[in-house]
Amino acid sequence: GGGESLDQVSERCTSALQKIAQNHKGERVVVVTHGGVVRAFHKRASPKGKPGKILNASVNIFHISDEGDWVIKTWGDVSHLSNTMYLEGAFGGDKNSG
Repeated sequence: GGGESLDQVSERCTSALQKIAQNHKGERVVVVTHGGVVRAFHKRASPKGKPGKILNASVNIFHISDEGDWVIKTWGDVSHLSNTMYLEGAFGGDKNSG
């Protein structure tokens, strides 16, 4: 009791990203957040899709059009970690588990 529902969290987070997009039209913006928010963004961009596991330190790129349409451009990219040896021991060693 007293906390936000998952729908309220999703609305708050997606609304915030929509405002950021409106304030930075034509620009590239980096938002760092946790998996629950990334999951909300995925749901907004792909209401019928399932995001699967949200990988730690993954890059997920969303394009938000001037009309407010969301498109997932990149999902779960951890290639930036390939030269760090992190992937060899992280994610259960299989590069896939979260």
